Formats: sequence, structure tokens, C-alpha cells
Amino acid sequence: MSKILLAIENTENRRLLFELLSSKYEILQGNNNSIIKDNFDLCIIDGICTSRFEQMIQIKKISEQPIFVPFILITPRQDIGMATKYLWRIIDEIIFTPIEKVELLARVNNLLQTRELSLKFYRAILDSSPIGIILLDKDGIVKSCGLAIEKIFGWKNSEIVDKSIYEIQFQDQRFYESLQRAINGETITNMELKFKKDETEIEIEVSISPVYSSDNSPLYILIMLSDITKRKRLERENAKNLQIITGLYEELQKAYDETIESWSRLLDLRDKETEGHTLRVVELTLKLARRFGIKEEDIVHVRRGSFLHDIGKLSIPDSVLLKPDKLNEEEWEVIKKHPEFAYNALSMIEYLQPALSIPYCHHEKWDGTGYPRGLKGEEIPLPARIFAVVDVWDALTSDRPYRPAWSKEEALKYIKEQAGKHFDPKIVEIFLEVIEEYL
Repeated sequence: MSKILLAIENTENRRLLFELLSSKYEILQGNNNSIIKDNFDLCIIDGICTSRFEQMIQIKKISEQPIFVPFILITPRQDIGMATKYLWRIIDEIIFTPIEKVELLARVNNLLQTRELSLKFYRAILDSSPIGIILLDKDGIVKSCGLAIEKIFGWKNSEIVDKSIYEIQFQDQRFYESLQRAINGETITNMELKFKKDETEIEIEVSISPVYSSDNSPLYILIMLSDITKRKRLERENAKNLQIITGLYEELQKAYDETIESWSRLLDLRDKETEGHTLRVVELTLKLARRFGIKEEDIVHVRRGSFLHDIGKLSIPDSVLLKPDKLNEEEWEVIKKHPEFAYNALSMIEYLQPALSIPYCHHEKWDGTGYPRGLKGEEIPLPARIFAVVDVWDALTSDRPYRPAWSKEEALKYIKEQAGKHFDPKIVEIFLEVIEEYL
């Protein structure tokens, strides 16, 4: 049973979370300094505790790497500024109060699945690799090791984990000399040593490397050992292990993409008038991007950017986003901030950086009159120029609170008129070909 830590000051929120989660998960509770150090699979935390434990959460996430330790922030919507300060740095998801059961359970389940994949990925690297892997902390204590260590040396995991590496008998003193060099910051690769196993001498290949945290402080010492007397056999096993690891990586990528789609669905659920908009524009944008010649390896970023194009609207108050009439000038200025919010929120996520051009730039215009930066012509990234045409097309041909949908003919006429003004003329030309097939 997965363990969930509730670090919540608000008594009512803590009680509600316990009621919603305790039937399925083991619940830990507390708000003191030591609780973050405990073993748990997911933490649900409020703004007060996040501020109080910020440094401890950072240490927790760094010390558990590469295993994913998810944190969900529970906060009122008016604290969106505080929430985005922590988002994707130490916080992985935000749930606004009042807490909705369906949303809570969906996000908890999704993050726990992602954590399980990271655990499998981590153990797969350790256990399926023919290379013996030993991970030491900065004091030289063995924290974990792969199953190949037993195959190569006959040492069981339980015999060496939590023991000092200096208690393990490597006959060749060059190993310990190299280990000390690694502790001092040097990387040693492909060092060949001799080792006696059951009175038989084998040759091993050793690489030792320091591993640093994001603030450049020493975190681990990674030791990799190979029995090079059986290299050919190990090469065949490597091919199989690579397939396993690749499969796990693809599952992890799938989990990431499902998370992105969940974010976009949350926005659709919030704004019923635009429900279904995201799925429609994603499909048509990908068709247009492929027709325009974007490489298939870059299509994944176009897809992610399309799903996230309006994620910045999570920062827009309901009174503005869901207003049934036309917006006044002040309200329009609020709406125009959503691309910048999307950029600020997503730019810290490395794997989403290639997809940022659409959320950030899809409201720029070819003639330089768009927002947020007033980019002009080919200063606007190509994916954003492609998406802009599709976004306007879908908006015009869909009912909105302040007007009925335009006819297809009216919308096409408008898009033709805006070539060279709002839109890249070349993209409009290809769009007209694609939309004729699409319709």
C-alpha cells in the first residue's frame, strides 16, 4: 500500500484529505521538521508547510534522485503567485481549494504511477545491467547495488548495503587509490584490475565517478564494475537490457504525455464553452505541421505545445475567463498575460522547453501587432505560426458565450484576409489545402 504524507496545517483540509484517501492508502501525518525525512511515496502539503520545509523538500528530492518523489500543493486560487513560485521546482502538482474528490484521486493516482515507473526504471538500471553498479554516499557507505555485483563477485546485496566500501576486500590497492581520487572530484574510467574469485583470477574493468546535486554539492560516488573476461556474452545481454530500459523509458514518456493531456482536460472542464477545443486544434495542427515539413522527431514537441497552448489560462480568474459578454479593456489585459504565465510555469521543465513556443508565442502576429512580445514575421517560431492559424479557425467556427459560431465560408474568408497581417502567408496557403481535405 502506497504511503501518503499529509503536511497540512488547516484542520478541515487535513480531515477531508484523510477521509478521501485513507481507504486506499496508508496515511502519515505531521508538520514537524523530521516528517519530511520519513519514507513516503507522495506528500500532500499546504503553502505554510511548503514555505517552512522548502529546503528540506529540496534535500529530499535531491537525495532520492533518480527516484521521483512527488509533492502536491493544496492552496487557495488567490495564492497562485506563491504556488507558481514552487511549481516544478519542489512542487509537482497544484490543487486549488475547495478540494474536489475526483480531481484529487486522479492526480494522486497519476503521480503515484509516475513514481512507480521511476522506481522500476531505477531498479531496472541496477538489476538488469550486466555491469555491477555500486552507489556510495559521500561518506563511502554503500547505499545500493545491482544484482550483477553478486554474479561477478559473489557478494549478496544484504552483505554490503549500509557498510563501508573499505570493509569490502578488493585485493588491488589501486581500487582504493582511485576511489579517493573520485571522492576528491576526479572521474576514473576503464581502469583494469585483477580480482580473485573462487581461486580463479578474473579481470574487471572499473569506472568511478562523483555525482553532484543541482547545487554542485557531492551527492553520490558511482562505481561500475565489469567482468571483461565475458565481454562478448555481456554484449548480448546488454542488447536485451537496453530493450527493457527503452520500454520503461517509453512508458515514462507516455506518463508524461498523459499528464500534459490531463492538464489540458482540466482547463476544458473549467471552461465548458471551449470544451473539446484542445483536441480539435491538436489534431489539425499536427496535420498542418507535417504538411509544412516539420520533422517527425519534432512533432512530439508540437503536440505537447498544442495541448498546453492555453495552460496559462489557469491563472485567469473565472470572472474574466468565463464572462458571457465581450471583455472590457482591463479584462482583456488580464487575458493577455496568460502566455507569459505559461512560459514562467513551464520553462523550468527541461523536457517541455522545446514545446514552449506554442504556449508562449501563439498570440503573436505576422505584422508584429500581437502579444506578449510583439514578435514579427519569422521572429515568431514556426510551430507558433502554424498553431495560430488553427487556433483562430477553431475559435471562429465554434460557439462562444459572446457570439455564435461563424460559418466555414466566413471563417475561411477571414483567414485569407489575415494572410500577411495576423498570419504567415505561406502557412495560410498550406492551411487552405489541408482544411479542404480535413472538411
